[in-house]
Amino acid sequence: MHTRKRSRVIRAFNSLCDGVNAVREGSATGRPETTRRGPRTAAENPIPNPPILDLDDLRARAGGDAALVGELLALFAAEILPEARRLVAGEVAPEDRSAAAHRLRGAALAIGGGEVATLAALVEAEPGDEALLPALGAALDRIGSAIAGR
Repeated sequence: MHTRKRSRVIRAFNSLCDGVNAVREGSATGRPETTRRGPRTAAENPIPNPPILDLDDLRARAGGDAALVGELLALFAAEILPEARRLVAGEVAPEDRSAAAHRLRGAALAIGGGEVATLAALVEAEPGDEALLPALGAALDRIGSAIAGR
């Protein structure tokens, strides 16, 4: 493909993406107020009322293997929750919070922990905002209780 034609195709693609993002952002004109490229983050699109622990989803993704579900939940409780509690307690350096929250978000999503994943995404996006940590701590308590009571 010629360089000029390729550039035109790339500009057209980017224009389409800008239009899609403008519609997502609610622009009345269909054109973005500011140009935005790339996917929206979980922090920008939080799950409304996410479940603390979606066992049905976890069971389905585990192929109905109850033993595997139990192992995944035990691993989360034994390894992920202690690290996450260190994050909430302020024992993780501010410059490391984003990475710690990212790991927590991934682990929570893996077991169907939507509320923890959503809050971890917010901490990941704003690692210096310590006001987010108490809500994340409360969600960690709830998911820990849900795992223990299953």
